[in-house]
Amino acid sequence: LFIVLAALCATGYLVCETMKNRYLSQGESQFKSGDYSSAYESYQKAGRLSIRPRADILAKLAECAAMTGDTDGACGYYEKLIKLEPNNTEGRYAYGSLCIKAKDYKTAEKQIRALREINTPEATEYADRLTGNMQAGAVKGVIKDLFRKMIPGFDNLGRTLPGLDDSDETSADTGTK
Repeated sequence: LFIVLAALCATGYLVCETMKNRYLSQGESQFKSGDYSSAYESYQKAGRLSIRPRADILAKLAECAAMTGDTDGACGYYEKLIKLEPNNTEGRYAYGSLCIKAKDYKTAEKQIRALREINTPEATEYADRLTGNMQAGAVKGVIKDLFRKMIPGFDNLGRTLPGLDDSDETSADTGTK
């Protein structure tokens, strides 16, 4: 009876692992093709089949959520990732970048401090980049506020003049538009 039970457990485990790997592969393919919503679903299914949280799946879920505009969801996954791996510099950088984009400078500052405490060349570079992005965002915000006070209807100008709306901002993650 014990051998039969052990064989059933082993078979169940192998089936789950096979399905999880299939969902991971499917999610990777969908992500590469730009189908972030489908990739998100595939990664969610893979995550549900994992015995415990996996950093690689959490990172992909966060990326997919960010790419589909779900900033809150992405931040939630990055928080889980950082809790699982406190020294994950890429996760902290991506989370900090999202916080800056959402104008949550307090949380972004926490990520900068954590990156500086990790004290590796990569972490220091990420911290410096986040600091620069945060300062640039703050300056841009002050300038926009000044123009809003000086020019009636300024918020509508961004739709007609390149470089004035938020959709034309440089991506903090890649440094490109």
